[in-house]
Amino acid sequence: MSDLPVVSEGAQWAVILLTAAMVAGLVYLTADLRRRLGPDQGPLVPNDGLAIGEPAPSIVGTNARSGELQMWSPVSGRAAVLAFVSPTCAPCKSLAPNLSRLARSRRDVSVVAVVLPGEGVDYGATLDTSILVVRATGGRAQRDYMVPRTPLVFAIGHDGTVARRTVSNDLIALKDALDGFGEAQGNRPRVPAEDDGNDR
Repeated sequence: MSDLPVVSEGAQWAVILLTAAMVAGLVYLTADLRRRLGPDQGPLVPNDGLAIGEPAPSIVGTNARSGELQMWSPVSGRAAVLAFVSPTCAPCKSLAPNLSRLARSRRDVSVVAVVLPGEGVDYGATLDTSILVVRATGGRAQRDYMVPRTPLVFAIGHDGTVARRTVSNDLIALKDALDGFGEAQGNRPRVPAEDDGNDR
């Protein structure tokens, strides 16, 4: 008795599954490309905040979970997403679950939430445990990053400098910020990751 029919059937199923995976991948890439080239050019790149290309300052505050003094510094060679949020800010509340989704889907990126003073949402309890949640005290972090309002999200590059600053409220916008996509404030054209966008 020959094993040829069994091997042949297995090979056919392998080809079918591989073809299905390739079609699914093409559909995903086409949708992603269409979204990026369509009317939605990514998250808003505001004029506020520390300029693109500037070194990301360290942040000192209180760890929202342990209550201990906490310092965060950009780690050379590892990208980070730094989100400034307020306990009373409604868009910040809607951003929180997307920060958790980002932390779970992008293990190569450090996700840090900097909570400004105020009473309201307990981000230490609502955010994924892999996210560092720092309560900013004294206003130094807010001044260092020139944060006039929340939420304001900074994508920190592998070199420890600000690669992008955005107003990001969903997971796609957060990923776009990491990938360098965005639309400058004032309906300007797409801004490359290395361009601040203030001089156009």
